Amino acid sequence: MTACLGLVAAAAHAYAHAVLARRGTWATNDKRLLAAAGLDGLDHVVAGAGHDAASLVATVDEVRRRARAALDA
Repeated sequence: MTACLGLVAAAAHAYAHAVLARRGTWATNDKRLLAAAGLDGLDHVVAGAGHDAASLVATVDEVRRRARAALDA
Protein backbone atom coordinates (compact mmCIF):
# COMPACT_ATOMS: atom_id res chain seq x y z
CA MET A 1 0.00 0.00 0.00
CA THR A 2 2.76 2.43 0.92
CA ALA A 3 4.63 1.85 -2.33
CA CYS A 4 1.46 2.27 -4.38
CA LEU A 5 0.44 5.53 -2.73
CA GLY A 6 4.00 6.84 -2.88
CA LEU A 7 4.03 6.28 -6.63
CA VAL A 8 0.62 7.94 -6.91
CA ALA A 9 2.00 10.98 -5.09
CA ALA A 10 5.02 11.09 -7.41
CA ALA A 11 2.74 10.84 -10.45
CA ALA A 12 0.53 13.63 -9.11
CA HIS A 13 3.56 15.89 -8.79
CA ALA A 14 4.68 15.02 -12.31
CA TYR A 15 1.22 15.87 -13.65
CA ALA A 16 1.25 19.13 -11.68
CA HIS A 17 4.56 20.10 -13.29
CA ALA A 18 3.09 19.22 -16.70
CA VAL A 19 -0.01 21.35 -16.06
CA LEU A 20 2.11 24.33 -15.07
CA ALA A 21 4.49 23.81 -17.99
CA ARG A 22 1.55 23.80 -20.37
CA ARG A 23 0.52 27.16 -18.90
CA GLY A 24 4.05 28.46 -19.31
CA THR A 25 4.55 28.67 -15.55
CA TRP A 26 7.63 27.45 -13.73
CA ALA A 27 7.13 25.96 -10.26
CA THR A 28 9.86 26.90 -7.84
CA ASN A 29 8.20 25.63 -4.66
CA ASP A 30 6.90 22.08 -4.42
CA LYS A 31 5.01 22.89 -1.23
CA ARG A 32 2.22 24.51 -3.24
CA LEU A 33 2.73 22.66 -6.49
CA LEU A 34 -0.53 20.70 -6.48
CA ALA A 35 -2.57 23.77 -5.54
CA ALA A 36 -0.94 25.87 -8.26
CA ALA A 37 -1.91 23.23 -10.81
CA GLY A 38 -5.44 22.92 -9.47
CA LEU A 39 -4.77 19.43 -8.18
CA ASP A 40 -4.88 20.00 -4.44
CA GLY A 41 -8.05 17.88 -4.26
CA LEU A 42 -5.86 14.85 -4.87
CA ASP A 43 -4.80 15.01 -1.21
CA HIS A 44 -8.30 13.92 -0.21
CA VAL A 45 -8.38 11.16 -2.81
CA VAL A 46 -5.11 9.67 -1.58
CA ALA A 47 -6.02 10.14 2.07
CA GLY A 48 -9.24 8.21 1.50
CA ALA A 49 -7.54 5.20 -0.04
CA GLY A 50 -8.49 1.90 1.53
CA HIS A 51 -6.17 -0.98 2.30
CA ASP A 52 -7.51 -3.50 -0.19
CA ALA A 53 -6.40 -3.90 -3.80
CA ALA A 54 -9.71 -2.74 -5.27
CA SER A 55 -9.58 0.49 -3.29
CA LEU A 56 -6.01 1.17 -4.38
CA VAL A 57 -6.95 0.59 -8.02
CA ALA A 58 -9.89 2.98 -7.62
CA THR A 59 -7.58 5.57 -6.04
CA VAL A 60 -5.07 5.29 -8.89
CA ASP A 61 -7.86 5.59 -11.45
CA GLU A 62 -9.35 8.67 -9.76
CA VAL A 63 -5.99 10.42 -9.48
CA ARG A 64 -5.30 9.65 -13.14
CA ARG A 65 -8.73 10.94 -14.20
CA ARG A 66 -8.38 14.21 -12.28
CA ALA A 67 -4.78 14.77 -13.34
CA ARG A 68 -5.54 14.22 -17.02
CA ALA A 69 -8.53 16.53 -16.80
CA ALA A 70 -6.34 19.27 -15.31
CA LEU A 71 -3.77 18.77 -18.05
CA ASP A 72 -6.42 18.93 -20.77
CA ALA A 73 -8.12 22.02 -19.29
